[in-house]
Amino acid sequence: MTGLAVVLVLVSALAHASWNLIVRRSDRPELTNWLMLSSGALLASPIAIFVLLADPPDLTGWLFIAGTTGRRLWGNRYGDLTSLYLASPEDEDPTQLEDRFASALLAATGSAVAGHQPVPVRASGLAASTGATDFGGLFIGFSLFLIAAAAILTGLMFRLNTVVFPSRNI
Repeated sequence: MTGLAVVLVLVSALAHASWNLIVRRSDRPELTNWLMLSSGALLASPIAIFVLLADPPDLTGWLFIAGTTGRRLWGNRYGDLTSLYLASPEDEDPTQLEDRFASALLAATGSAVAGHQPVPVRASGLAASTGATDFGGLFIGFSLFLIAAAAILTGLMFRLNTVVFPSRNI
């Protein structure tokens, strides 16, 4: 490790420790944290713009930036790379495109050896939703039960004199 790297690591550790100390002793830590993040972004922006203009990354670098941003934005609890969305041309059948893409993807990545295979999630979901149980009879039966229970409770309230009528001699 070079001397510059050691100095940068020590300065960043000192900045991080002081940041934590300031935020913890603040009366409003959310506001303090926001102000410190904003001021850090304002101070670092000219440096970042200068570096990008002086030595811009090549196409591979921009693809990497776009890929990592996409993984961060569209990742979920199952991982970062869980699905691919294909837009098929108008003149091509989507199932043929899917088969062609799946075979090319498995050949290119070698994931067939690991046991991975593409799964048509949308088609599986649509197939699972057809022919489902009809809940119409259940809803009608439950509605009739609620109506009967309300009628019985109303009759009991009148029978047991729990309903208080306002006095007519006011």
